[in-house]
Amino acid sequence: MKYLAIAVVVVLMLTRLMSGVAGVARAEGRTYYGPWTRAQWDAVGLIYEYAEYEGLTQADTELALRIAFRETQYGYDKTGDCYSVPGGLHCSSIGVFQFHEAGVWWSTPCAGLGLQARWDDDVNVYCAIWAIKRGYASHWRPWEHPLGRWPAVVPADPRYWLWGQEHYPGRG
Repeated sequence: MKYLAIAVVVVLMLTRLMSGVAGVARAEGRTYYGPWTRAQWDAVGLIYEYAEYEGLTQADTELALRIAFRETQYGYDKTGDCYSVPGGLHCSSIGVFQFHEAGVWWSTPCAGLGLQARWDDDVNVYCAIWAIKRGYASHWRPWEHPLGRWPAVVPADPRYWLWGQEHYPGRG
C-alpha cells in the first residue's frame, strides 16, 4: 500500500511536470498566459481595445497600461481603500483603474450607471480610457509612487491570440 501511494504521487508529479505551465487548451495547442491570469490579460486586451476606439496615442495607451498595473496589476485585486462598516465592508476605490467614489468617475459617461458599475471591467476600463483621452490622467497621480509598481515595459497587444480575432468577441 505504501508503494502504491508513492507511485501515485510520482505519477501526479510527472503529469504536472510534463503538462507544462497551466493554460487553456486551444485548437492550435496550449496557451501560456505568463505571469498573469486570463482575467488580467482580458483587462489588458480591453485597455488596447478602448484605447484604439478612443484614438489614444501610443504614449497614452502605455500610460493607461502602467496605471492599471500600478493600481491593481491589471485587475488582480480590484478592491482598494476598503474598511469595515456596520453590516459589511465599504470600498471607496473599485475596479481595474480604482475609481474612487468621489473622484473623476462622476465626470465620465459612466456616472449614469451608478457606483456599482465600477466593478464591471468593461465599464471601468472604458471610463478610464475616456478620462485619459480627455486629460483626466492626473486623477491617478502620483504615477511614480510606489516605483516598484510602475512597469518599465508594458505588455504587447494580446487581442488576437487572446480572443482569436482583432476585436473583443461581439464587436466588429
